[in-house]
Amino acid sequence: MEEDHGGISSRIDSGSGGDSQRCLPSLNDEEYTTRCWEYDSTQSTVTRKNNLTSMPVRFDAHPKLHTHVALDPSLFGWILPRSPMVFSTFRQPVDRLLSSFHFGMRVGGDRPGQLKRCTLPGEVNSNQWQNRVVAARAAVTLQNNYTLYQQALREYLESCRDIVSNVYVQFLDPVTNDVNIAVRLLEKFVIVGLQGDIDESLQRWAKIAVWSCRDHPYINRIRKDLLTEPKHVGTHFRQSATLMELKGDGVDENEAINGTAELASPTLNELDADLQQLIRALTVDDEVIFQRAEELYAEQGHWFD
Repeated sequence: MEEDHGGISSRIDSGSGGDSQRCLPSLNDEEYTTRCWEYDSTQSTVTRKNNLTSMPVRFDAHPKLHTHVALDPSLFGWILPRSPMVFSTFRQPVDRLLSSFHFGMRVGGDRPGQLKRCTLPGEVNSNQWQNRVVAARAAVTLQNNYTLYQQALREYLESCRDIVSNVYVQFLDPVTNDVNIAVRLLEKFVIVGLQGDIDESLQRWAKIAVWSCRDHPYINRIRKDLLTEPKHVGTHFRQSATLMELKGDGVDENEAINGTAELASPTLNELDADLQQLIRALTVDDEVIFQRAEELYAEQGHWFD
């Protein structure tokens, strides 16, 4: 699973058979590891059409999933590999919620076919919504006026509350949305990354994947792909939501030379009291998840020494 809009950034790739567990060293036994192999085509229920014959054939490797899907262990060995490698980055929950608002996220975390969806205020599309937010942030940046920003935020949270409510819990425990279960699943399955340390996170993931697959017949190709790809990931951003064209006065001279200015984003404490209270309620359980994710990130660091 992958998501590239400032929230959960996760990827579930194929692993070896056996009991569901991470393909990485055990904390209790540093000599133990679950090797990561190509998907077992003899047990695969996923088929595709042969390009030459148009006949259905089994996948010889489990397809990478690039979709929005929650981590549900009951899907292992069915929709997901039996022993997946689950890579997921985490960021400070309030920052993530505001990022979802800026980009107009409309899909929450749940099992495939059961994803929560919302309609953006005014029934606009994502581009129209982002333009509205850019204008609101421009008013904050140039005029110190928070009215348009807070109005849009209130409307978004009213329409998409279920989508942004404790999304890490939604991702980790889509069945019951229980924070305690979510923490246990985080500890059991997830190789943790932090968006605040994204370069190091990507390097860690590449190293553990190469090490786990070191006996794979295509290890040289895997190593090349994994150790070069992180250099090109995370270097892009959504310019329309970060930079604005400068029009008029009141901006720094150096910014004016480049013709752009970075848009300001109000902090939680700069918002009205009712919005602060609502946002804290929508992120209270995710704060628990994020704190544990930070601890796991530090604990898992020894795997990469």
